[in-house]
Amino acid sequence: MKSLSEIAALYDEWANANEAYVEQILVDLDSFAHDVREHQRRRADWLTAEATTLRAKAVELRTVEATMVEQLHVGGKTPKDRDHGREN
Repeated sequence: MKSLSEIAALYDEWANANEAYVEQILVDLDSFAHDVREHQRRRADWLTAEATTLRAKAVELRTVEATMVEQLHVGGKTPKDRDHGREN
């Protein structure tokens, strides 16, 4: 199973691919007929929004993973570990 940071890296790769495709669409825009240009602009807008969403999800996954790791290191003792020093 992939870790959250590995999935976040995939999201970043997909966002990069979307952004590269948007750049190519915009470079080629003038070579299309007018109605196709409008479609390609909408497609570029959608891909840009999707890239933004993917990056936000990647940040969220990394934050969740960092929080989990921090909790394990700071307060990740099991109930048995916490009770170990307590006298009954």
